Amino acid sequence: MPDFIANAGAWWPRVRDGRAYSAFRPDPAAIFEAIATRLRQNTHTVLDHAESIGVTPHEAALRIARSGSAPPMQLRGRLPS
Repeated sequence: MPDFIANAGAWWPRVRDGRAYSAFRPDPAAIFEAIATRLRQNTHTVLDHAESIGVTPHEAALRIARSGSAPPMQLRGRLPS
């Protein structure tokens, strides 16, 4: 699985004074389960898409990533319209 799909939806903590800060105490078991669930979903999505359009999983992942990131990037003027 390409890393840009496997890592999709990652949680980034707020940083204050150079240190990560969170207003809550994380539950490692809950975090692991959330990450595992997201990875399974992303894997199924990519493999299903690859099979349905007849491309490699890497190509399918690229297409999914581009389709999800292109509209916001166009709105910010970072891609040509």
